[in-house]
This record gives sequence, C-alpha cells and structure tokens, in this order.
Amino acid sequence: MSSRIVYRLSGGALLAGGLLMAIGVVGALFIIGSYQPGSPIQAGSLAFLLVFLAMMCGLVLIVAGLPGMYARQARPTSWVGLLGFALTVIGALLDLGLALIFVTVFPWLATAAPQLLNFANGGPLALLVLLYGAFLLLGVGSLVLGSATTQAGVLPRVAGVLIIASGIANLLAIPSWPLGVLRFIGQFLFAGGLAWIGYALVSGRAEEEVQPSLPSADVHSSKVSS
Repeated sequence: MSSRIVYRLSGGALLAGGLLMAIGVVGALFIIGSYQPGSPIQAGSLAFLLVFLAMMCGLVLIVAGLPGMYARQARPTSWVGLLGFALTVIGALLDLGLALIFVTVFPWLATAAPQLLNFANGGPLALLVLLYGAFLLLGVGSLVLGSATTQAGVLPRVAGVLIIASGIANLLAIPSWPLGVLRFIGQFLFAGGLAWIGYALVSGRAEEEVQPSLPSADVHSSKVSS
C-alpha cells in the first residue's frame, strides 16, 4: 500500500472522526452544560445516548487517523512531533474510555440508581482521575502536537493553531468543575483542528511539496555548458 493511500485513509478517519466528535460535543454542551449541581444528570434519554455515542465513534476514528497525521510530518517535527503524538493518543484513549462510560454505565445508573448521578460533591475518585487525566494529557499533547504542526508547515498551520487553542482550553478546564464549559470548548477546537487536517490529507493538499532548487554550482555549470 502506497504512502499516499495511507495518508488519505488516515485523513478520512480524522475528517469523519472530527466531525462526529464536534457534533457530539455541541449536543453534550446542551445536555450536560445545563446541568445544575445538586440534581442527577438525565442520562437515560435517547439524546444523551446518541450524543456520547457520536463522541465515542468520533474518538475511535481520531485515534485511528492520528498515526497517519504523525507519519506525514514525522521528519520535520522530529522528536517534538513524536512526543505530542504520543501524549495526544493517550489522552484521546482516556477520553474514549470516559465516553464509553457515559454511553454504557450512566444510562444504566439513570434507571437503577439515579442518585449516584448527583455529582454535586465531585463524583467518584476513579472517574475524576480519568476525567482530569484526559484533560491533562490532551492539553499538553495538543499544545506540543499543534506547535510542531505549525512549525513544520506540512499540514495546515491554522489547524495547528486550533489544536494549540484546544490544549490551552483543556488545561484551563482542569481547576474548574468536571463538566465546565471550557471542557466542551477544548474538545470542539480539538475536533475541528483534526477534521481540517483530515480534509487536507484526503484532498491531497498536504502532499504538495516545494520542489528543491538546483544548487548554485549546478546552475553555473549548466550556464557554462550552454
């Protein structure tokens, strides 16, 4: 399989995953963003299930497409790009685990023990570790990966800036309550930046490279021979 096909498959995964995740984040903002501490989260509705199912599927596709994004700019980004890629993948996997809990465990709790969905006091420790771990790793990983992307210039620089902004939002969301608005903003920017990069890979724009110019000695010799 040629590298061009690999890049385009990865781009398709990033594009579809970013769009699905963005749709899920917007839906979650309306469903959970209006949550009032002291009352259980309404996790038994069909809208809740569909929203986090979209986020879960989007994250699966993003994790599948990130290796192609890294491979496309591996040489110019060097070890910085590798570090950002590794942290971002681990953070996305933690976020995927969190979305899986929201899709499977929370709807069951909504019917079996709705009082357990009252997060006025912060919620279970293990859930908070997973939540803040995803915040931290996605925040740092996005900052490093976005910076490497903008400096390399192989993929769209504006998309890299969006990924950097998502990292800043995720890091700022750490001190806030687990379901703060900054969390949704960070995820939306993350999904948007990766969808943009995915489009560039699919359309072939990321394959455009500057043709190397002839060294001055070669140019001089060609003029002499002519």
